[in-house]
Amino acid sequence: MVVYITAALAWLGFMAVMALFQTFGAAVLDQLIGSEISHSLITVLICLNIMAMITGFVRWAGRLLLGQLFILGLAWAVMSLTLELGVGHFAMGKDWPALMAGYDVFEGRLWPMVPLTMLLWPMAAGRLQMR
Repeated sequence: MVVYITAALAWLGFMAVMALFQTFGAAVLDQLIGSEISHSLITVLICLNIMAMITGFVRWAGRLLLGQLFILGLAWAVMSLTLELGVGHFAMGKDWPALMAGYDVFEGRLWPMVPLTMLLWPMAAGRLQMR
């Protein structure tokens, strides 16, 4: 039970990291290097920070099965997508095509790396821990 509570707290930490980096990107980097490069850089930095946080969580949690790590990563990714898309659509009034545009890798959008990192990195961190 403690693992699940800690996993929820870790997810809140992910959300805080994302909010801080996106705020910094919008307030500082967009003006310095342009919004497209800024968004790409911020996305990579968010992914690296989330990878570090997930690695720490997996080390703390001890030996979890890869299936458990997959379910954990799936839960984190689904919660993040639900929050982002739900707030974007229902609270901010954005239409679905506008929200989905942020996930279009064929237009150079890197943001899908974030939920993919949440989904896949727990298993990678678990495999690294098994060595």
